[in-house]
Amino acid sequence: MADFNDAINFVLKHEGGTSNHTADPGGLTKFGISSKQYPQVSNVTFTLFDAKTIYQRDFWKYDKVTDQRVAAKIFDMAVNMGASKAHQQVQVVLNLNRDGVFGDDTLAKVNASDPETLLNELCIRSGVFYALIGVTKPAQAAFIPGWIRRAFDKP
Repeated sequence: MADFNDAINFVLKHEGGTSNHTADPGGLTKFGISSKQYPQVSNVTFTLFDAKTIYQRDFWKYDKVTDQRVAAKIFDMAVNMGASKAHQQVQVVLNLNRDGVFGDDTLAKVNASDPETLLNELCIRSGVFYALIGVTKPAQAAFIPGWIRRAFDKP
């Protein structure tokens, strides 16, 4: 079964430090936690431990995924694109109903899949997702190269 403590390192590889990019709709972020989504968080006193607590509480739903790398990839996708959108991308890859919920059917199909094949398909699907953002939201174009690198990064 997948372990949060292993998966969080993959996420933090992409979500480290503090950022306040003018094109980022999330505004000021620290360890990937945005002030827009979490206005109660003070970026002055906010620690890595605080970020991990939020990630585990609000994003980690993958304990029952049998492959650690697959769990970490889906977790990373959920952190970056939002859980519902990430789960929809997983469901597209697995030819399931796109309800955006990581429920029993999605879990069963994830666990029945060949992990390496699934990872490759998730990378491609993530890349397509990010490329489409570039087409539909040109103001976010500055983030596309980083998102594409992230899409094709594997745990």
